[in-house]
Amino acid sequence: MDTVTGTAGGVVDTVNNATGGATGGITDTIGQTVDQVLGGTLGELPTGTIDDLLGAAGLNGLNGANGQPGVTVLPDGTVVVDKRAPTTKVTVLNRNRTVGRSGRLSLRISSDEPSVVALVGTVKPGRAWHLSRRAAKRHSRKTIKIPKVVLAYRQAGALKLTIQFSGRAQRNIRQSFNSNMKLTLVAVDVARNQVTRKLSRVVKH
Repeated sequence: MDTVTGTAGGVVDTVNNATGGATGGITDTIGQTVDQVLGGTLGELPTGTIDDLLGAAGLNGLNGANGQPGVTVLPDGTVVVDKRAPTTKVTVLNRNRTVGRSGRLSLRISSDEPSVVALVGTVKPGRAWHLSRRAAKRHSRKTIKIPKVVLAYRQAGALKLTIQFSGRAQRNIRQSFNSNMKLTLVAVDVARNQVTRKLSRVVKH
């Protein structure tokens, strides 16, 4: 499984491998449109933005028979039209106590077809865990932002996304029993099918 690393509040590195990685070449205009969809102020990605995302991911050559997105002609002449959005899955790979020690939260994000997946999120530390009364008063449950990440899948598979937290955020997670993560995700395939999802996960102790 290929790995993409990033910093909470920072920029995700670009990687190139068989499955994919973080996409490069995304302009401010494309990024702003993706932000609007992830933020809920825009219902879905316009066709032009989808094509630009696919191009930045190196997927613009997979647009189907005769240049028609999502159209495949089988050897027997049957025409198959893809109208299904990508199926994605997010799995938390480490426990809260591990995140508290290392400062890194690892997620496995999979897609069942060539696609582009963009996501943002937050992590909220849970209740104080085994702290003195004085230390518990300093404990903060303020939400920590996970920056926007745009992942390219050149084939079906999974990418490991690792988020590095600041020292203060790491301490608050370390002092918590559990943490709660919320993600908003938009996925598009080479047939321009798209889906937006909201996910919640508990990073268990």
